[in-house]
Amino acid sequence: MNTRINLGLPATLAALVWTLAGSAAAQAGSLAPDLSAKLQDGSQSGKTVRVIAQFTHNSSGAPSGLSDLLTRVGGKQTKKHGLINAATLDLPLKAVERLRQLPAVAHVSLDQPLVSQWDNDVETMGADQVWAAPGFRGSGIRVAVLDTGVHAGSGDWNTWGGARSRLVGWKDLVGGGATPYDDNGHGSHVAGIVLGSGNDAPLNASRGLFTGVAPAADLVAVKVLDRRGGGYVSTVIQGLEWCVANRVALNIRVLNMSLGHLPRESYKTDPLCAAARKAVQAGIVVVCSAGNQGKDKLTGEVMYGGINSPGNDPAVLTVGALNTRGSVERSDDVMCSFSSRGPTFKDLLPKPDVVAPGNKIVSVRAPLSHLDGSFAANQVSSLLYGRATGGTYFTLSGTSMAAPQVAGAAALVLNANPALNPNTVKGLLMYTSQRLALRDELGRPLTRGLSNLTQGAGSVNVVGAVEAAQKLNTTLPVGSSWLRAPLSNQSVIGGQVVAWGQQVIWGDQVIWGDGVLGIRQVIWGDQVIWGDQVIWGDQVIWGDNGIAADQVIWGDQVIWGDQVIWGDCAAQATEEYLDGDAE
Repeated sequence: MNTRINLGLPATLAALVWTLAGSAAAQAGSLAPDLSAKLQDGSQSGKTVRVIAQFTHNSSGAPSGLSDLLTRVGGKQTKKHGLINAATLDLPLKAVERLRQLPAVAHVSLDQPLVSQWDNDVETMGADQVWAAPGFRGSGIRVAVLDTGVHAGSGDWNTWGGARSRLVGWKDLVGGGATPYDDNGHGSHVAGIVLGSGNDAPLNASRGLFTGVAPAADLVAVKVLDRRGGGYVSTVIQGLEWCVANRVALNIRVLNMSLGHLPRESYKTDPLCAAARKAVQAGIVVVCSAGNQGKDKLTGEVMYGGINSPGNDPAVLTVGALNTRGSVERSDDVMCSFSSRGPTFKDLLPKPDVVAPGNKIVSVRAPLSHLDGSFAANQVSSLLYGRATGGTYFTLSGTSMAAPQVAGAAALVLNANPALNPNTVKGLLMYTSQRLALRDELGRPLTRGLSNLTQGAGSVNVVGAVEAAQKLNTTLPVGSSWLRAPLSNQSVIGGQVVAWGQQVIWGDQVIWGDGVLGIRQVIWGDQVIWGDQVIWGDQVIWGDNGIAADQVIWGDQVIWGDQVIWGDCAAQATEEYLDGDAE
């Protein structure tokens, strides 16, 4: 059976188009391809559209002529996005051409609708070992979850064995509610995976059976999706702006987004990617789900190229989903069939970055929410944890469940070494991950290139990442050996030896070798954006004690065709959210 690339153009043509367009920042007045297509179609010229206009860097405040244009065409500005120097506008489609002619307008995109992307998982990653020794549980680290909100009544937000709430921040950008709530249920589930305590209060909590990865971390909940689990890019951008503005006051170190939309343009002009990238530059580790477009729903055929935005941005940490098959041992782990694979749309970059458990994950339930009422069979019986009635947990599958596993892992890494910046946290999680031995539908081993597109650097290893974090001396300059002690390059999880993959995917290159972590490279700096072209100076040692690099090559197992277009599988993930893979 042939596998298919989920791209709107043949790969070579897509690459050529982007090369001709140039890799620099968006030119003044440019349009996203899907918006340009709407204009050329002409059949909807009288309809109102919601767009996000990004302005030139030298403009400030309301761009000249914008107010007059909106008044003349009957449009309005609904949101302002200072983080990326942009605004959300409602205006007639036929007025978009006039909008792009304004001198201060750099790029215009449609305000895309997006959706949420929907137990032994903690042990499989080794998080429980880190809790025991050296004793890191995420204490002092605060994680922002941008989602559908959280169920305020859950005891999992309290400290273990205590009554102090770790829900320290709340912002509702959908309904403006002053107190936390979750009318969908997705956000509560995601937050519980990150940091649920499995507390013994209230009465029916799990007594620690269903525990998040970082059960001592604090929660900042930001509601950006509605009761149905949907919303708009502009609202998520507002959530990112709020987190960046409150980063210092709330000490936000990690941010999880288990949401996304199929990209319609390069990450270089995508406004949601731009906002996520700004959050990383502000010092926040941004973790995103890869998406659930890994297979054709009707045929079951493997599909490549389904990475969602903002997970297609090189700066964020993008997570795919694996299936632990109900065991702590890693030797039987496989990829979830629904997990989106790379390369990314338009830019053809390898993603995801790592993978983590995402199949049939048990976490916090939001009673009376949309998911709770619609899929009552997914409620976990309280009899499983010693209570007669009143279950407080729920089962879901998807990369939405895998991403918060890694957000929790990032919290543990920062707990071990708070001085680390987002690039270094991402690098440690990739470098210490274990590569899975993957095969295609015919049982053939995947080429290394296709393996990178499926699992990235591999399955996250919290034990290894925390070990590496503890051994880094961040006070030393670039070019120095910054290890306080040698790295073991392996861990023991579930009684099995887990070899570190020792590779990092940087843009379109895979880099590996002792020097990736042994020497403080320029890529670990605060001012370097992940995936940028880095000038490797004399301070960086190449060779036996340094690093090597190869271009990512996909191999000949993929047929690059133009028969699959973006949008074919936009709604294919519903069953995966609820049922997961069979095993």
